[in-house]
Amino acid sequence: MYGCNRSSYGSIVGRGFATRTSSSLHLRSSLLPLIQSLNNLTLPPVLPHTSSGNQNSVTAPASSTHEYASEKLVPILLQEPVQGETLKRPLGFLRPMVLDSMLSEYGASNKPGGEIPWSFHTKQRSSLAQLEDVWAVSFSPRVQNKTRRTKTVSELVNKWRAEGRFPKILGGWSDEEYPVYLPSDAKPSDNDGHMLALSIERAALPLFGFPNFGTFLIGYCWSGTSSDLKLWVSRRSKTKKTFPGLMDVTAGGGIGIGESPLHSMAREASEEASLPSSYILNHARSTGCVTFSHRNPQGWLLPGLYYTYEMELPSDHSITPRTNAKDGEVDGFELISAQECLERLSAGEFKPSSALAIVDFLARHGLYTPEMDPSYASVLLAIRRDLGVPVPR
Repeated sequence: MYGCNRSSYGSIVGRGFATRTSSSLHLRSSLLPLIQSLNNLTLPPVLPHTSSGNQNSVTAPASSTHEYASEKLVPILLQEPVQGETLKRPLGFLRPMVLDSMLSEYGASNKPGGEIPWSFHTKQRSSLAQLEDVWAVSFSPRVQNKTRRTKTVSELVNKWRAEGRFPKILGGWSDEEYPVYLPSDAKPSDNDGHMLALSIERAALPLFGFPNFGTFLIGYCWSGTSSDLKLWVSRRSKTKKTFPGLMDVTAGGGIGIGESPLHSMAREASEEASLPSSYILNHARSTGCVTFSHRNPQGWLLPGLYYTYEMELPSDHSITPRTNAKDGEVDGFELISAQECLERLSAGEFKPSSALAIVDFLARHGLYTPEMDPSYASVLLAIRRDLGVPVPR
């Protein structure tokens, strides 16, 4: 076995892996610039607390040319910070325009233990908080369980929506509650036994820089009698509010409150791609996760963690993804080769977060290799980064 030649090795590999060699696939240029443009935001996981506060801006990496790269972001903390103690991981981050709306809403009072549900922490002690002086925001001591935090955020977001504030964000209202998790060092017993810090309307996540959690399923099949692996990709509906008309994975979506990644994926694949639930649950395979730390062109923070799945579909096309007119999420599906997939990736034709899952899939199947891209290792490290905000534990 140790002395097997190339032909015997090929028979050992079999159809469990793509047998197409890297020499038959090619890239015109490295995928690293694309991945860096997608994961273009770095958030610090821990912020020091000093008597003068933290005056550092939170920005994209130094190499970023994003229009909002120098914009100061203010962390949202679970609890009021204690002098000299290391802070728990922030729940999210506020842009100046959102913080300004909060200060206007609550009279900018930063008196500890006051009647308002938020505490605004400033670099200098004062009875009123000024936008430029606030280095952190936390829930006040009277808002220290999941139910109260959820109510506080819900009332604020619903008021902004009624007033027509942040229409490009809140205009995508979905009536879906999404989870915001506790930092890893927070005790569930201090939070009524919950692992969640709060829940929030899905559309409002970017206002607070809270992460989104979702799933990606990539369906694939073998091309007839050959060993070529092909991917089933979707075309997003042109009426979708986010990334209309772009290419996407076979199916995917957000994970709701109390829903497991597996059942979320199966539900989305059944709704979006009309795939049989029984087939999905029997054939889909969990393959890990990718992280998405992105700031969109309008400056909004879109951190996310996505559980990835893959599923082989019959090469005779007896089971294929099909559009669901009632769902309306997808305009159609295409079966494309690995080479075409690489070309569309390079051209920026995929939805940003889904592009990360596609790269991960191609690498896992030997269809994207170190021989094709000298920055291969950097690309794979970049698709699994620390988000800087709490994730499920």
